[in-house]
Amino acid sequence: MAPQVSVIIPTYNRASCLPDAISTVQQQKDVTCEIIVVDDGSTDTTPQLIADLQKTNPNLVYLRHGENKGVSAARNTGIRQAQGTYIAFLDSDDLWMPEKLAKQLDHLAKSGLATDETFCASYYSMRDRAGNTKVDPSFLPVNGKPSAFTHYFTGESLERVIVAGRPWFAFGSSLVAHRDAIAKNGFFHEEIGMGEDYEYVVRQIMAKRRVIVTPEPLISYLVPESKKTYSRSDPYPAFMANSYKCAIAERWGETEANLFIKALMFNYAVLNESPKKSWTRAEKEFRVKIESIPVAAPCVRPDKPFDCVLKGGMCRLPKAAL
Repeated sequence: MAPQVSVIIPTYNRASCLPDAISTVQQQKDVTCEIIVVDDGSTDTTPQLIADLQKTNPNLVYLRHGENKGVSAARNTGIRQAQGTYIAFLDSDDLWMPEKLAKQLDHLAKSGLATDETFCASYYSMRDRAGNTKVDPSFLPVNGKPSAFTHYFTGESLERVIVAGRPWFAFGSSLVAHRDAIAKNGFFHEEIGMGEDYEYVVRQIMAKRRVIVTPEPLISYLVPESKKTYSRSDPYPAFMANSYKCAIAERWGETEANLFIKALMFNYAVLNESPKKSWTRAEKEFRVKIESIPVAAPCVRPDKPFDCVLKGGMCRLPKAAL
């Protein structure tokens, strides 16, 4: 019998925190899970750690890349292996609340939306390595009234918020979807080194499929101690702009498309190189990137397959065990 949820955990040299992430999956209430750890070529003690955990956890699957290929490739390896009716993603330094999957599956079931067309995300809390935790105040009720985001959770409002570059909910550890919805959206893009989970959700939305959010902080996101350095040659900003700006303008107007571009600039400034990097400098570099890309290829329209992403179309998942 297939598990309800296949939980895919990509990891690279995180033996120190991986057991905690796995433990929070094992503690999920009222949901049966298989846990797929995809080791992206770790050089630490991850292989031995997993071997020890598998002795007492028969639902723990271990897959290993011979070399480091990136988080998208690791997630895609897990997708190909998944046997669950639903698929969820968890980064190896993040944690889940015990009721996360149960609440999101219930939300999906009660949404009235097509199973093969819908992703479910959630609120999150943030924690540092000392264990201090906080929730974004925007997620919390004020004077007994719902949070500032509540009005985004019906119709297309949420999708517009995410696409316009305000991706509070569009990151890997929050996502749960039926395997058929994952198959329609395809694999994660392996050629971009940043924002791959945001691109994955934007792709879902611009194909006129749905994203819903369970309005509770069901994830504990570990805030990194230092900014990761991304190569200036990373194609993420140019790829996102060229792939989606025209489609966003067609669907919601130029204002929304321009917000999308501005948010890409901001994210590039925040994520690339140093937190001290000025927004102006990031914007200048971003514009150079965009202007250096040939515009011979037409913008991708939301009703056309994203062949550059899917590399041939819909991803092929194994048939789930019955």
